[in-house]
Amino acid sequence: MKNPFGLSFGILPENFIRREEIIATVMDGFVDEENDAKMYILTGVRGSGKTVMLNYLKKQFEAMDDWLVLTINPEMDILESIASKLYEKGSMKRYFLKTSFNFSFHGIGFSIEGNTPLKNIETLLEKMMEIIKDKKKKVLIAIDEISNSDNIKVFSHTFKNMVNNGLPIYLLATGLYENVYHMSNEKTLTFIYRAKKIHVDSLNLTSIAQSYKETLQLDDVFAKKCAALTEGYASAYQILGSILFKTKAKKIDDDLLSQFDSYLEEINYEKLWEDLSLMDKEFLYGFIAQKNNKAAVVIQNSKIAKTSYSRYRDRLMKKGIIRSDSYGYLSLTLPRLYEYIQRRKIYDEI
Repeated sequence: MKNPFGLSFGILPENFIRREEIIATVMDGFVDEENDAKMYILTGVRGSGKTVMLNYLKKQFEAMDDWLVLTINPEMDILESIASKLYEKGSMKRYFLKTSFNFSFHGIGFSIEGNTPLKNIETLLEKMMEIIKDKKKKVLIAIDEISNSDNIKVFSHTFKNMVNNGLPIYLLATGLYENVYHMSNEKTLTFIYRAKKIHVDSLNLTSIAQSYKETLQLDDVFAKKCAALTEGYASAYQILGSILFKTKAKKIDDDLLSQFDSYLEEINYEKLWEDLSLMDKEFLYGFIAQKNNKAAVVIQNSKIAKTSYSRYRDRLMKKGIIRSDSYGYLSLTLPRLYEYIQRRKIYDEI
């Protein structure tokens, strides 16, 4: 039997727990014209399942005859990528194959109907979108890991103009909180500020337990213990499921936890740690004494000044790494992150 749990980044695994609220929000927002939604950005901590959710939603729109779904690499020229991918769409190419005007860039030739010469890629793209609108089609642009780049800035202006001109173009993107936050505060990227943000939160523990129980034939008690170990973290759900499938483990012991920690560290936590500032890390070292802490304990155990405490607390809460369970208390949100921080502290002191 093939392993039903996946460890590959972003690939839709066989065992996929649907997030019904997110699916309904995006599908209804784009399909229902009365909602008039043009952009959604999925945000969340690294490993929360943003890319998997994006890929699932793409498949839903690809199954609809009136939608053209384009997956765009944000590191490339976005406008050229959109134009070339639209031109090569089998269902639309015949509408672009006109002989009255030719346009070429980077070795890609276009034949577009019209009498006015097209001087740049933006004008070409708008012309193509007008043809698509006339054919009662809609275009969904899917961008994974959006960030503040020159390509995104150029695209943002064209996207905004096309939306304002009533052209049927939509954007579904993912992005880490800090990238989306910085973009929202960029004066040249006001369209990001206006985009509807959807936080990809923890998976439902009952759903995880049920998945483990049915897929791995675990008893009810052990399935619930395994679900609790993941703390609803999407990547941890796949990692632990894969370990259980391979080892046929029937209890949570040191060997299973060691494998779980290794995969979490390699796949998620090393990169997560690299993305943190020095002061973010110092704040998290404040959890070294225990997993759940009073604010005063965090300050005492770290090098964070009392005057800076609330700023770094809020940053890490928005990143999805810590949460405030009750007034004056903080806890870590990700499974076995406390143990990982303990190890990091030892490494940094050597």
